[in-house]
Amino acid sequence: MLSSTKMRNEQRSLYVVVRHSRNPAQTFKNVWLDDDRLLSITTTDEIGRLCLKAQRDCKVVYVHRCGWDKVPPTICCSVSVQHVQSIPGSPKVTFSDCTVLNNPPAFSPERGQSFYNA
Repeated sequence: MLSSTKMRNEQRSLYVVVRHSRNPAQTFKNVWLDDDRLLSITTTDEIGRLCLKAQRDCKVVYVHRCGWDKVPPTICCSVSVQHVQSIPGSPKVTFSDCTVLNNPPAFSPERGQSFYNA
């Protein structure tokens, strides 16, 4: 039986936190179609597993793009996970069905935080 906390977490959506494509300080290699649409990311093993679960559960993933220069942070788009390539230490996640949102985020991740559930 699942605990109520675990059930609430599983019902919440995954938000991946990425840096703006024009920010020169990039932690991972991300491929953008434009400033608002994310095509793929290299990421941590943990986020790779979370994206694989979202794919298996047919859940949308939201992209929290951090602010940079004069551009504020935003939930720039929602995506579907198309493929997770398992590369230990830096899996590559490819997305499809990208929908531009540009919604203000309701949550501010801490520095270094690369995902959250909301």
